[in-house]
Amino acid sequence: MRKLLLFAGLIIFISSCSTVIAPSYTSVSKIYKLKKGMKLKEVSFTLESTPYDMYINYLNGEKVVEYKYVHQFVKNAGAPTATVNEDRLNQGANRFKNESDLMVVFDQKTGDMLYYYTSTGLSRSNASLNQMNQILNNK
Repeated sequence: MRKLLLFAGLIIFISSCSTVIAPSYTSVSKIYKLKKGMKLKEVSFTLESTPYDMYINYLNGEKVVEYKYVHQFVKNAGAPTATVNEDRLNQGANRFKNESDLMVVFDQKTGDMLYYYTSTGLSRSNASLNQMNQILNNK
């Protein structure tokens, strides 16, 4: 009996030590509020989020701060209809999905924000460039 209690206590102790820390997410609407020249603290305050990771580019003198964001959508209650009713679009609960990366680039010396880009925007721009190159090469 004593061994059983000791074993149960050990299992509870080990399971309580495994904590998972999820990243804090921001939203697209908050990303649009970012302005060139903001400092890191201002960016974090505006996004209402903490940085997920940070990189230093010594060659260009830039600090790249990574944040996580999610896309908002509305899950409508009831069956879908063939016609779109504007009142129906505003019903339902707000939900978030599709975790994405936001990279905010700061000047290493001044600490001012220079620009930002998202993983979604980067992949779409690469696809657009590839498509444009195919069009130009086929002429």
